[in-house]
Amino acid sequence: MKHGYLRSARGICAVLLFLAIFEPLSANDGVIVSSGGGLTNREGGTKISIQREDITLSYERKLDLWHVSASYILHNPTEESVKADISFVNHINEVKEYPGAIKNFQTWFNDAPLAFSYKKQKDGERQKPYISSATEQFSSSVSFSPGHSRVTQEYDCYGYILGPGRRGISYSLLTSKQWEGPIRHFSLRIKLPDDSIVRGLPLRDTLKPYGRFRLKEEAAGTQLYIARGGLFATVSDFSPEENLFLEMELQERYLSFDSVLDGVAPGKMILSLNSLIRDKLKPIDFDGFTTNQLGILHNAMYAIYGAIFDSPELTARFQRYVWYLPDPDFKESAMPDQARKNLELIKRLEKGK
Repeated sequence: MKHGYLRSARGICAVLLFLAIFEPLSANDGVIVSSGGGLTNREGGTKISIQREDITLSYERKLDLWHVSASYILHNPTEESVKADISFVNHINEVKEYPGAIKNFQTWFNDAPLAFSYKKQKDGERQKPYISSATEQFSSSVSFSPGHSRVTQEYDCYGYILGPGRRGISYSLLTSKQWEGPIRHFSLRIKLPDDSIVRGLPLRDTLKPYGRFRLKEEAAGTQLYIARGGLFATVSDFSPEENLFLEMELQERYLSFDSVLDGVAPGKMILSLNSLIRDKLKPIDFDGFTTNQLGILHNAMYAIYGAIFDSPELTARFQRYVWYLPDPDFKESAMPDQARKNLELIKRLEKGK
């Protein structure tokens, strides 16, 4: 179904997307809760190289946790076994709501469970009194036989808590410099939650998007909207020059900055698109809105779910926003129940003006 409800008129009120600098809304905005990853060679000066490194990161929205899985194939070129102490290191900021420590850490050596010791060292107080810094290490002693060996790790962590609806993850890639030569074959997959936006593409020359997405280049930087999918990388002879850091915004955040700002009666709520698709709204919530404004609002709701418009003016209006991704399979019946109820309310009010 195609839609075209925009009424042409001067002074028409637009739905604006604010991509401004985040204003703190809670005590722990911008907190680096956990920052770690990689396979650390505590001894250094080794001839052992990383032949394969395969990393998978996925954000579990219901748990508000990242799940991390990493697999390393290492090669010992000598004819003798080489003993080594290896460890996973995580730097954490401990906050009351988000302790920061790694959860459910497991590791294997040649596919057999590997015993590890755990050590946590407090680094002292940070500048903000509600945050304290610490480092935790998961360490194991292994013996690399001549040829190839495999080390695998899995764990959960909070990653970065950057504010309501803003999450991030980091992973240490520079630990590879502690091993011999480049990583022969490197792969990384980041499964992102549906309808998320990545601000500024990390590892720009390495990571690529997959799935249903829209990439938008602007003077302020790159925006990547992922309707469903994520990011991946496959590289040979990889010598990373930086660690991975990814920041994303969930739908409830970026749509909270979409508002009809003009023509609203004093004292009345300025509705965001996030409210339009999630909150139970009443006619009084739309007092002061003009017919044109209501028309833009109800078309914006269609745009969120990928409706294709007959009107070039409507198409151009919503293409400003990285989250507008036309979907030829769009069906109004597939919209969430509350969004459809609010849509019908707006249409009734629009007809009654």
